[in-house]
Amino acid sequence: MISLSLVFVLFLGQRALSENCDGSLTRIRVRRGSRGSASSWDRRHDRHASSARRGASKVELVIYGDSITEDLSEFDNALDVYEKEYNTLALGISGDLAENLLYRLQDGEWPSGFKPKFVCILIGVNDIWKAIDKGGRAVSEEISEKVVQDIKQIASYIHSQDCSVQIVLLAVLPLAHEVRNEWPNRYTDAVERTNEGLDKFAEEHSAVHFLDCGDIFLQGYSRSRIDLGAMDDLLHPTERGHKEMAQCVLDRLKLIEQAPVQTTPPPLYPVYVAPRTQSLAEVPSAFWPDWYLGPELWNAIFADEPQKSAVMQVQGNASGTNGTAAQQPQGITSAIFRWWNRFVQAGGNTLLRGNRA
Repeated sequence: MISLSLVFVLFLGQRALSENCDGSLTRIRVRRGSRGSASSWDRRHDRHASSARRGASKVELVIYGDSITEDLSEFDNALDVYEKEYNTLALGISGDLAENLLYRLQDGEWPSGFKPKFVCILIGVNDIWKAIDKGGRAVSEEISEKVVQDIKQIASYIHSQDCSVQIVLLAVLPLAHEVRNEWPNRYTDAVERTNEGLDKFAEEHSAVHFLDCGDIFLQGYSRSRIDLGAMDDLLHPTERGHKEMAQCVLDRLKLIEQAPVQTTPPPLYPVYVAPRTQSLAEVPSAFWPDWYLGPELWNAIFADEPQKSAVMQVQGNASGTNGTAAQQPQGITSAIFRWWNRFVQAGGNTLLRGNRA
């Protein structure tokens, strides 16, 4: 007999798409960005602006960043991972800081008529390692706050140009620039502060998403070293690293695309969490809620891990507060999606261990 435990969790839903402009996002004060200082910077920026203009009506996914993004042009097989799903444009300039990317967007890299479905932003690592190399760990809080504020302005600027585009903020990746290959190291605090700030920002805005693919680049039981096969110079992904990160990004984009239109956020619901089973068919039908999402959705979410689908299946409680019938939630919020994502990736199996058959 399968034993089920009643736990109070937020109802899982997919990240909602909203066609309405977010006033709180567009009200962020956006200053003028700064030009890069490298001798070839203007030439590369002009080339990117031309590429954006040429692809304005065709591009579905645009990736903005620094040398990590620029390297995609050298790894055709990695860029092909994106291209199989979306017409992709990668615009990166080596050495760029977040404020340089803001300038690029304001100065032509977001041309008139540009209508991508998604924008991915991967920036901030140069800000961090340069500041830490100069000022040590004492400046971790200061530099992370600056990076977060600059990226907020980038997101606000993009949203002001097209509020239908979904903006994905990619986490600053682990690095061990000119230090021993170990994680944590002197950069870790600034990286984690930055990513926490971006995560919190994304939770506040329906058009902004945060995605951390950093675990791809760590190895060992305690994830205490950078995987040289994925990041051989401890700063830039290899072709393998890029391909794995591309798949990480695409998995999130698919979820965003599948999301229903958001109406109102759901209340807190008591739900049953099923234990591990061989298939969803083994879960007693009596426990399936009226608003169960169906195996098709779960199979889509966990297509590559059918057992996880069975382990993490969420089923609604048969009744609501004070015995009243539970009502179907009418949408989800980014915080709910993010909570579930963390639950699955960072401890869901452990928490459910006592609830398995």
